[in-house]
Amino acid sequence: GGVLGLAPPLDNSEWVTGTPELLGKVLLHGMTGPITVNGINYETPAGMPALAGNPMFTDQKIADIMTYVRNEWSNKASTVQPSVAEKLRKETSSQLGRPYTEKDLR
Repeated sequence: GGVLGLAPPLDNSEWVTGTPELLGKVLLHGMTGPITVNGINYETPAGMPALAGNPMFTDQKIADIMTYVRNEWSNKASTVQPSVAEKLRKETSSQLGRPYTEKDLR
């Protein structure tokens, strides 16, 4: 799964189907460094870009993205409401401009 040397898999990933808050933090603020998905360590040359600084990505769109990837491929996880993105955006505003690492989120 994933794109070898570029990104870990989104299918059957605990990062995607775990709590919506975990996925939301990554979408809003990005992520950098190695990441472990289903016990496999992925070294990625480029980080996941942050969406929080782009006004195009409203709370509704962030929730839609989360809901989509949480239910695409073999994933079957709950729908995410825009209020989750709104709450995360407020709670993590000090993270703006600083991508998370796996250590920050685990």
